[in-house]
Amino acid sequence: MTQLTSDHIKEFQTEGYTILHEALSPAELTMLHDEADLLGDHVMNQGYDLVRHLGCIIEPLECGYLDPPRKGAAYYKIDMKAYQDRRDQLTPGVADFLMTTVSRWAGDLLHGPSTDRSLYLLNEQYIIKPPRTSTISQFAWHRDADYYQDKEWEKELTVACWIALDDVDGDNGTVLIGSEGKGDDATQVKQIVEALAGSVVFMSSRLAHKSTGNGSSHFRRAFMPQYSSRPFLDRTSSLPLALAIPIQF
Repeated sequence: MTQLTSDHIKEFQTEGYTILHEALSPAELTMLHDEADLLGDHVMNQGYDLVRHLGCIIEPLECGYLDPPRKGAAYYKIDMKAYQDRRDQLTPGVADFLMTTVSRWAGDLLHGPSTDRSLYLLNEQYIIKPPRTSTISQFAWHRDADYYQDKEWEKELTVACWIALDDVDGDNGTVLIGSEGKGDDATQVKQIVEALAGSVVFMSSRLAHKSTGNGSSHFRRAFMPQYSSRPFLDRTSSLPLALAIPIQF
């Protein structure tokens, strides 16, 4: 496992992001790349347009590839063992990767040297941009915190682990980094990410960022799990907003 350094952690805490280049092993990269293709082919075979119907986003456990669970439909969203069992039906090994390697990175960034290592898997999604879609597959400036209507969750710090499954640059749908906060200053581009497949861009939920469209002749795939230090639950139903899987270190 490639380790985050103290410089990575400091950069995340001060700038709202950091990049761990070529962090995945060849086996980990192949596992996720193959799953991205599997799910992308599935939704397209179902008649969906990746951009127009799905906004380039595929949630592995919500895209219809797996049959609905027979009982306790939401249990796999809050229980680690149930989540691992269901996730392994799709691609064995991904759940373990998320519960160990990626969660350790996320825990280091969210908690730093703190002994409080409370951590939850909040969400996971593939972001797949088809070739020659530069004018329609770009993402506008946003902060991940903006997606929460509840102000309590908007203020809560989370970390997105944007994993490049292909080499990325400004021509094929990479991430453009701004600053933490709101307003025009936050949307001044500080960095255009250029990275090899297997690199990870860690982003705070308060960081303004966007992405370019994919003007290349190839698909551009990324995988993005997100982590929080406590479960995000709906106030009315007490159900998770997405996932609320407790991580056990």
